[in-house]
Amino acid sequence: MPGMNTVVKLHMDHMHDHLNRLVDDSLEVRFKFSDRVKPRHVEGKHIQTYSREHKFSQLEDWAMDICYHLAACCYRGNNMDQERIFALHRFIDEEAWNWFHRHVLHTNWDKQDWTFKEVLIGLYNRFMNAATMQEAQEAFRTAVYDARTGVEMHRTLIRDDNLSPEVNTVTKFLIAALAMHKDIVNL
Repeated sequence: MPGMNTVVKLHMDHMHDHLNRLVDDSLEVRFKFSDRVKPRHVEGKHIQTYSREHKFSQLEDWAMDICYHLAACCYRGNNMDQERIFALHRFIDEEAWNWFHRHVLHTNWDKQDWTFKEVLIGLYNRFMNAATMQEAQEAFRTAVYDARTGVEMHRTLIRDDNLSPEVNTVTKFLIAALAMHKDIVNL
């Protein structure tokens, strides 16, 4: 389906842009400290390791924690990608660490000079892209129209209103929404 491929590509591009903005907003401008100020060492113990989360919001939260940690460690500004990438390995484990080690750190791959943004996008492409599309499909499956509360009701309300969870296509959704609307109007 060409339309579906276009939607998937647009969605992926949007997520890539979002990750790029997150890095730019937090790491683009380098701090200038005076000679009298010595930045303290930041441990980063509060940052959870990334292994293979299935929701974009989890990757985003992790990436934001990493970016602010790197900013506190004075890895802001241009030409700091290698330092950021080497610092990143402490915050990745399991499948993500295997991918990172094989594709980013290993010297036998076609791509040699990774940027920090490319690593985050690589993690997204490897672990998140299909999952975020599934999240969107699940959100669609659990949403129904209700004139009383607005456009979206979650699964608990769907069960309360006796709408079948099998309503997972546009046609079934419209039929169910029209029937529900008709019932409400007839009250």
